[in-house]
Amino acid sequence: MPFALPDGVDTVRPRKWCEVTYAWLETLHKEKGESLDIHIVPGVDVSAVGAPQVIHPYWAHCVENFRLLSQEEVAEVSPGATPGFALDTIIYNPKPFMLWLHEEIQKLGGTLKQRRVNALDEEECDLLVNCSGLAAKELAGDGTMFPIRGQIINVYNPKLKELKMSVDKDGEYAYVIPRPNGDVVLGGTVQKHNWTAETNDSDVDGVWERCCRLWPEVRNSKVIAKMAGLRPGRTGGVRLEVQAAPTKRGAVLIHNYGHGGSGHTLHWGCAQEVVELAKQRFPVGLTSKL
Repeated sequence: MPFALPDGVDTVRPRKWCEVTYAWLETLHKEKGESLDIHIVPGVDVSAVGAPQVIHPYWAHCVENFRLLSQEEVAEVSPGATPGFALDTIIYNPKPFMLWLHEEIQKLGGTLKQRRVNALDEEECDLLVNCSGLAAKELAGDGTMFPIRGQIINVYNPKLKELKMSVDKDGEYAYVIPRPNGDVVLGGTVQKHNWTAETNDSDVDGVWERCCRLWPEVRNSKVIAKMAGLRPGRTGGVRLEVQAAPTKRGAVLIHNYGHGGSGHTLHWGCAQEVVELAKQRFPVGLTSKL
């Protein structure tokens, strides 16, 4: 489920990406759910910002049991909120998930290398896929890229088994995201154009208090870690396209960046579209495993 896509963005392509990703995650949940920490949880999302009448988000059909909440139900979650909805959705822990993806790539003969890339034009290859996130600001010369700072708290509390999210009248976010084995993520902040990746005590206190108001049981949690990070925001949303001109070394360049807070929601659908674009340019196929 997307956390934050830019306002006014056409949702036709994100809708498709979301559908493909969710369907794939459902399959993984059935086949490898326990080993990859993928599970389905019930949840609610309410807001004190905006019109009382909420329109179904573009991804509503992807999740299970989506429904709009009555005003009475919304008030029970967060007094003062107006629109809201309930759903059952997939949640997973990114760390073991990403490690598994790395292993799958290696099983298929792929090679993973970690190094600095100073310029896309310097890379010698036939096909180059630019998934550089915020670095696309320099590497692709994309001035529409900007950071969206997020502050979270990782806690332990096995009693928190539901997803809860809210936006208060000041536009401040609170979300409680349960993972398996009592691991819970508390958030968060959506600070656009803030490049500070360090934890901020004031933000931590704000996240804690908002989450405790949303769900009083949070106060009984054991704090494990406090973390901050930068989401790759982009005016106009995701850029996924083949660059009109090849790089100076002749590589076909496909851009795939600017996912903001929706990377895990859209990742597999975007990857599938990248593959289709590559097949159009290389119908015979490629042999590189890097």
